Amino acid sequence: MHRISYLSCALVLLGAWSSMASAESGEVTLSGQTMGTTYTVKAFLPKTTDRNAIGEAIVEELEEINTRMSTYLPDSEVSRFNRAAPGEWFEVSGATAQVVQLAQQISARTEGAFDITVNPLVELWGFGPAARRREQGDVGPPTDAEIAAVLERVGFAKLDVSLKPPRLRKQVEGLQIDLSAIAKGYAVDRIWHVLNDWGGIQSYMIEVGGEVRVRDAKPNGEAWSIAIESPLVDVRKPELILAARNTAIASSGDYRNFFEHEGVLYSHTIDPRTGRPVSHPASGVTVTTERCAEADALATALMVLGPAAGQDWCEANQVAALFLSRTDEGVLRGQSSHFDMPEWTATAPVAEEEGQLVPTILVAILVFGLVIVAMSVGVLVQGKRLQGSCGGLAGMKDSQGRTICDACTNPSPLCSGQAEAESDEETAVSSEP
Repeated sequence: MHRISYLSCALVLLGAWSSMASAESGEVTLSGQTMGTTYTVKAFLPKTTDRNAIGEAIVEELEEINTRMSTYLPDSEVSRFNRAAPGEWFEVSGATAQVVQLAQQISARTEGAFDITVNPLVELWGFGPAARRREQGDVGPPTDAEIAAVLERVGFAKLDVSLKPPRLRKQVEGLQIDLSAIAKGYAVDRIWHVLNDWGGIQSYMIEVGGEVRVRDAKPNGEAWSIAIESPLVDVRKPELILAARNTAIASSGDYRNFFEHEGVLYSHTIDPRTGRPVSHPASGVTVTTERCAEADALATALMVLGPAAGQDWCEANQVAALFLSRTDEGVLRGQSSHFDMPEWTATAPVAEEEGQLVPTILVAILVFGLVIVAMSVGVLVQGKRLQGSCGGLAGMKDSQGRTICDACTNPSPLCSGQAEAESDEETAVSSEP
């Protein structure tokens, strides 16, 4: 079921606010690492806004989410709940309870296609951090008996959640939860609230692990350009680009994590209802909704349902979704009637690089020309000589009678010979009585 992007054991923040545009635009970018992936925030800030304070607030929000919902941190709320005994209520923060409740609601709406208790099946199929089958050689799929045994401790109906007070309860021994398919979207929503509550910030884009939420357009009226990756295996290029305003966008795909055994490809997208990888033609799903946490979870659920059942579900539930499927002829697209975002086909990276070659050369020539002009101004205004290889200037002299060779940092052999001759003359003159 899940795109495996596990919450990391530590939150490493590598970014800092920096100006990315002119002083008038006030565009800044913050980026770093969190939840085993990366994040980027781009915002157009008023000049009076304290950028460092906003950066610190975002970092604090991400740290708080990680310490509550990480499956790597042994003392996180999720990790401690996964070790707890069944039948007893386990107290958690209100935030964790809210995320689990949203996950449970989406599980019910999709009839179990989305399920945060699926992780034991993910581990069984070798896609978890403990053992990846594709890294262990030609290891076959688990047996029917192994799948049936793990299914006994998987299922959203075996998990209880309460908001008042915030707490969780497992009904069977060994049940575990993994919020990796909804927590990144939730983190995007939390950062959105940080910026929205700050005041005066009207335009921004937030991305965590590929899940995105944008507010308004850029100050120049342009929409935010959000690329959707091609589902082709071993190809990294955008399939299309969305023009986004005031929406959340999340994607799920099977084209990066799978293993092959005896000619059969097994996707890491596990159907929690059957305990097996999905086998339908859908290879990528993109969902647009108001909240990113919901889009994140729904993209995973629709990957499980597939293009046919998934589109039917979207029509019945008024959800905007795009389905990408690999075929022998290329990528086939399908979408629900609610998916009406402006889009256009992206150019392949190679073509982009070729198209950018001429402007790149022109820019290089322009920069080189400006450097030469600046150096010439320095020579004319300050009376300083350019330093470098003299070449044919070796015999020229300045106003004080010194050869240009004196200005060379890498004089030619002619310069060296002339310098030695002049040195002999100076020695002879100084030795005269």
